[in-house]
Amino acid sequence: MQGTESERHDPVIAVNGKAFATTEPGGAVRVALKLVEHIALSTPGWRVEVHVPAAGEAIPDWRFPGNVRVFSYRGRLYRHTAGRQLWEQLALPHILRTCRSDVLLNLTNSLPVYRRVAAPQILLVHDAGFLNTAWFKRSYSHHVCGMIRRAIAIGVHFVTVSQASAHDLRSSFPGLTDITVVPNGLDVMPDTGIRPPVPRPYILYLGSINPRKNLVGALSGFRKFRAQRGDAYHLAVAGAYKPMFRKGEARDRTDDNAVTYLGYVGEDLKWSLLRHASALLLPSHLEGFGLPVLEALAVGTPAVVSRIPVFEELFRDTAVLVDPMSADDIARGLAEATMHGPRRAPDSVTDHFRRTYDWSVVARQYITLIQRCLNTS
Repeated sequence: MQGTESERHDPVIAVNGKAFATTEPGGAVRVALKLVEHIALSTPGWRVEVHVPAAGEAIPDWRFPGNVRVFSYRGRLYRHTAGRQLWEQLALPHILRTCRSDVLLNLTNSLPVYRRVAAPQILLVHDAGFLNTAWFKRSYSHHVCGMIRRAIAIGVHFVTVSQASAHDLRSSFPGLTDITVVPNGLDVMPDTGIRPPVPRPYILYLGSINPRKNLVGALSGFRKFRAQRGDAYHLAVAGAYKPMFRKGEARDRTDDNAVTYLGYVGEDLKWSLLRHASALLLPSHLEGFGLPVLEALAVGTPAVVSRIPVFEELFRDTAVLVDPMSADDIARGLAEATMHGPRRAPDSVTDHFRRTYDWSVVARQYITLIQRCLNTS
């Protein structure tokens, strides 16, 4: 028996990779991939098994550490959101029993709850935006709310990325008492030398084309700013539309000469856009964290952001806060951020963010949660 106990404790940590097989990873998937990498790096004795449903396309080369193994499950059904949801709810619990996993990490806002999972679960929920059916499709909102209520009932441990997000989730789900706040990490890429495909100087809007991100407000505020400052500045809009969002952020082409829509941008181009922007503009109505703000400030680019609880919590002293409903105030914030032309944030600010949001520090907080699950299972 002693040998069996010893073998048992090389833990097997399973990761729900339902959302991973994509060529356009959004913020939640990028955070999840970084967490897998740094949890594995910090625990070389653990086995980390990532389970990914894929529609026949090649799985991206994620360059995980050697103690990470990726299992892909092929099927045309997985090309569609509904097919991946069925895989998560029906197939994944069976896979976990077969693999004898000790803990299941769910890092992209969803988890299996309708069949018994033979392992404790941890669920990362970035924010409560899904509750608003003016922003998200009603079917998506109901699906996520149902999962969360069921997860609370079966004792899943919740994680979120800010105190503001934790407050929103607790207020919306009164039974949710077991929730831990762990911030996102920061991955500052080297300057690749890529030239941004927009005229300079430019303001950068970086985020999905989702009504809660307030692209309409960004455009209105930028127009006011441009009218006040002349026509020197351009607006670059980098972000993709996703099926779970309600339509309503129609592109207003009246400013074609001043606004460039780039669609989804990869990591190298994203960092180039951030480094060379005169300012980042993100006047969101709600965020869980605001990763583009952290990334902009870390490379020295001023950020103009909404005066909302999460940005007050995280960036009160380092970003320019504005009223997201006021084009005049957004224009005022852009003028403040670009006063005397393009400028960089002080080194003390960038160093602070790099130290505070180091991925290895973030990963250790997840490891503590995983060890709690291992000790109580």
